[in-house]
Amino acid sequence: MKGKSNAELVKDKAALGAEAGFRDMPEQPSQQQPAADDKPRQLLNYIGDMESRAHGGYNNSYGNKAIALDKMTLGEVLEQQQELRANGEASSAMGRYQIIYKTLKDLTDRNPKDMPLSRVMDKETQDELAMILLKRRGLDKFKNGEMSEEDFGHQLSMEWASVPLTTDHITTSGKDKG
Repeated sequence: MKGKSNAELVKDKAALGAEAGFRDMPEQPSQQQPAADDKPRQLLNYIGDMESRAHGGYNNSYGNKAIALDKMTLGEVLEQQQELRANGEASSAMGRYQIIYKTLKDLTDRNPKDMPLSRVMDKETQDELAMILLKRRGLDKFKNGEMSEEDFGHQLSMEWASVPLTTDHITTSGKDKG
């Protein structure tokens, strides 16, 4: 069975945004289309399902290990991730969006008011963290037509390992080094 070409994979990734309806949004939401505010949530649900549906959703770590993240603070999660790294684990990814140590550390360092180390890593927190990452990868530029579907899809693949990473010549899965 022949795999998809790079162009087909890039188009599939870009469809993540297109399927969520970021472009061509009507000024008034209809019953057929979700409100504009729901569209990023649909995209995050899609990414979250790819990252962790089989692994327990919000309370899991890399390798299908259950962990009560919704009872831990961001500081405790970072400590747990550091321990995993020190023990030579393959990944420190945790939660619905499989956020690795260096990404979570950066998010808490850059957003100390919204993401203090004392904040619990519950569903709301994980969703907010993922939305920050989505925006960091160009959501607003894509919505405003300032970023192509191909570029937005590529940016998503650079953040989430389950979104195929494509280049001009190769296709691979993203690899976690954190």
